[in-house]
Amino acid sequence: MGPETPRPTGTGRPLARIERPHSGEDYTFAAQRLDRGELRQARYRHCTFENVSFKETLLDDCVFEDCIFVGCYFRRARLRECVFKGCRFYDCEFPRVSLAGCRLIYVRFTGCQIAFDLIRDCLPQEPNLREELCRNLARQSYDLGLTDDGRRFRRVENDAREAHLKNGFAGESEWYRKHFRGTQRVRAFIQWLWSKANRFFWGYCESGPRLAVNFLVTTAVVFPLLYWLFDDGAVPEVDGDTTFPYLLLSISSATPASFFDQDGLDAWPLVILMAVQGIYSVVLVAMFAAFLFKWSSRK
Repeated sequence: MGPETPRPTGTGRPLARIERPHSGEDYTFAAQRLDRGELRQARYRHCTFENVSFKETLLDDCVFEDCIFVGCYFRRARLRECVFKGCRFYDCEFPRVSLAGCRLIYVRFTGCQIAFDLIRDCLPQEPNLREELCRNLARQSYDLGLTDDGRRFRRVENDAREAHLKNGFAGESEWYRKHFRGTQRVRAFIQWLWSKANRFFWGYCESGPRLAVNFLVTTAVVFPLLYWLFDDGAVPEVDGDTTFPYLLLSISSATPASFFDQDGLDAWPLVILMAVQGIYSVVLVAMFAAFLFKWSSRK
């Protein structure tokens, strides 16, 4: 974790109380308890809510625009058809909060998060907004030691990014046709292909088993098959076996072990393949090391 982000305060905004008609702009609401109360059709803009308890409070059809929530308590709060646009949440608590039909637009969390199962149905439908929010929630989840939530948010983030890139190069809507033009579409297509390859081969470096299986499959199957296809007789047989030498060559290229005399090979296709496999294996090992580091740092 990096240095602690300073918590904002409502300094400069006049103090006020949350009361009917539940609307206001450029106010600070502090140290107030709304436990088991109701806020219906509330409208707040550019306001700060500091140390406010919304325990078991019903918020129905409320709109919060560019508001800051600091140290607020939302235990068992019920949020129905609410809109949070450009809002920031600092060190808030959301145990068993309930969200239904809510819109979260350009919302950020610092020092807190909402559990994946609780917020899943209210994630933005727009792929770019969903990607941004899930990236933020994944980071906060990992920082708080909530690795399961972090992985689930990360998966949705990756899916959203791919959907965003696909919409970009395909021009799925007027917005995408306006924001992705010419080379931007080509760049989006390349990034989409890379993301797909990253998912298939390396699991975004989020899955140790995926990396291990990938290493075993490429070493024991893929590269031995490639060596067999490109061999023109340069690889000698081992005790009459025509398959085992390619496996030994693959293991020798992928690991520091020397099961095969590579110095005697002068066929350039095989030399190139061995170099490619060596680089690929180093990348896989580096990714696995990064995965282990991230895994251990979350424990």
